[in-house]
Amino acid sequence: VVWQPMDVLELRIDNEWRKQHSNRLRISDDEAFFTQLTLKFTPAQLDNVFVTFAADNIWDESFEEVPGTPGRGEQYTLSATYTW
Repeated sequence: VVWQPMDVLELRIDNEWRKQHSNRLRISDDEAFFTQLTLKFTPAQLDNVFVTFAADNIWDESFEEVPGTPGRGEQYTLSATYTW
């Protein structure tokens, strides 16, 4: 879902549900629900610049994509981009 309440601001939410076959090597559940939130700010005063804040796996799922390998944790990212 993408919501743009104003020209300079965009909020995006992406969800992913996974279900894997049972595997005795997997310590975590065979199912997972991941959510990623992204907030993008594009200041009108600065051409070709935007700032992004992203939060990935906000529910802190410990799903093992590869059985026996620890799942990814929460991840937060702040970035600034300039294009020319």
